[in-house]
Amino acid sequence: MHCNTACWNQRGASAVQSCMKKLLGSLVLCLALVACGDDGSTTFGTRDDGSPAGALSAARAQWAARGSKSYAIEIEAICFCPERLTLRGEVIDGRPPTVTQPGWFEHRLSVPGLFDYIEKAIKSGAAEVRATYDVATGYPREIFVDRSRAIADEEMFLTIKVTPK
Repeated sequence: MHCNTACWNQRGASAVQSCMKKLLGSLVLCLALVACGDDGSTTFGTRDDGSPAGALSAARAQWAARGSKSYAIEIEAICFCPERLTLRGEVIDGRPPTVTQPGWFEHRLSVPGLFDYIEKAIKSGAAEVRATYDVATGYPREIFVDRSRAIADEEMFLTIKVTPK
């Protein structure tokens, strides 16, 4: 379904509402189709006991068993910030680099640091915590945290890339 220009040219609120419903329906369908793609990740709730904490526990165990001790890591934050925030570093033999730009990411720049970030959000009672984990190694590929539904624009979405060395 699509809204053509004739639909937009009709008069009255009901015509505009009808077009908006069609557009929203198309958007939801597109997002659902994208979400069904196999990108080598698994979302919380599909592991362990179905809870974010259970998925985190399973991902930590998987990283401990299959993860690398030395890797490059890149974390990009998408938020209501003046600019896009990116941290890059190299973890050597399990030792994370020092973050020279503290503030928006207060944890170690490492996969265990990301696990700590997720755990802190869960334990603090955040309104919503979602994570997508790499199927092969368990590292978090995406993290979304909404600390409070009552506060606008404080949500944080992180995308993570880990490249073994």
